[in-house]
Amino acid sequence: SLPPKLSAPCKPAAAEREERPVKRRVKQVRMGCGDSKVDGGYRGLTDDEISSIHDVKLAFTSLSFIGSATIVLCYIRCRELRKFAFKLVFLVSLSDFIGCLGEFMSPPEDQCGPCLFQSFITSIFNLSSVLWTACIGHCLYRAVRHHDLDVEKYEIRYHIFSWGVPLFLALIPANGMYGYDNGVCWILERYAWMRFIQFYIPLVLVIIYNGIVYYRVLSSLRAVLRTDDSSQRDRDMETFWRMGLYPMILLFCWFFGIINRIQNSADPDHPSYALYMLHRSLSSMTGLLNCLVYGMNRSVREKLPEIFCCRSPQSGGEAELDGIQMSQARSESKKPSEPCAPQDDANEDEEASSEAARTPARVPASDEV
Repeated sequence: SLPPKLSAPCKPAAAEREERPVKRRVKQVRMGCGDSKVDGGYRGLTDDEISSIHDVKLAFTSLSFIGSATIVLCYIRCRELRKFAFKLVFLVSLSDFIGCLGEFMSPPEDQCGPCLFQSFITSIFNLSSVLWTACIGHCLYRAVRHHDLDVEKYEIRYHIFSWGVPLFLALIPANGMYGYDNGVCWILERYAWMRFIQFYIPLVLVIIYNGIVYYRVLSSLRAVLRTDDSSQRDRDMETFWRMGLYPMILLFCWFFGIINRIQNSADPDHPSYALYMLHRSLSSMTGLLNCLVYGMNRSVREKLPEIFCCRSPQSGGEAELDGIQMSQARSESKKPSEPCAPQDDANEDEEASSEAARTPARVPASDEV
């Protein structure tokens, strides 16, 4: 037999041949999904705690799915609701609806393709829902504070902002940062900084923006209410308090989620079960609360029996964006009325009649904005 020192050089060569396929596999994984086995996700929690978190999350996600689907169905079935105001609410609910579908997925741990698909769905549409609420805030701000009734001119910008930004941010971690994380695919825990860049920092910015915008809008509407002695005061008060809830939805649903992610980054080996439970349950209610607060105004509630009883919706009230009518309707009532159509007076000369016919029919009503 050969001396031991002569057989030693053969071992590194064999080991090198065995490591080559492993290196190739790791390289292939990093092109799409990261290696989630080194990430704990809920590490530090028991199996029963993890199971209870998932059960609560799915329960509230189901409610959000039903709520957002209701708004989508109302928009599709009722032509009277297809105004620009309610279209923004529809787009919020559409994002929530598709985001809920992504949350329902349970991709196998060993399949990268389905995991990437779920990661893209949740990343794009969860953030898109948040950004569409900022667009609603901007729309109300322009209409109430600046008396800009032509808010439809911002629609293309809204679409670029609310779809383009989430798509761009979803593509950044596609090179190995997505992975399987205890039943759901998203950015792996070791890339916690990317979670903040992709979702939580934009979320905080939108919460701050909505708070500032709605404070100014509500200040203007409060001034309108002080001088309001009409029969619409009760409805205006309802609108006022409903609008006060608009900026609170994101804060209520994501406050504990933000705190939980900060705690995960600071001490990933010691997660808090209470924070995880509050995070998953409240964030899963976003679609439901958006439906109740943004969508369920009086016009929509009147249409629900017709929609769900499979009857053709009758013409009636149009969709409204709460708050605009309180300031715009009264400001227009103080102005002298202008002709909005040709008059039928026989004494009116032909030239005046033709010019009146060329004028716009009317300024868009507040409930159409």
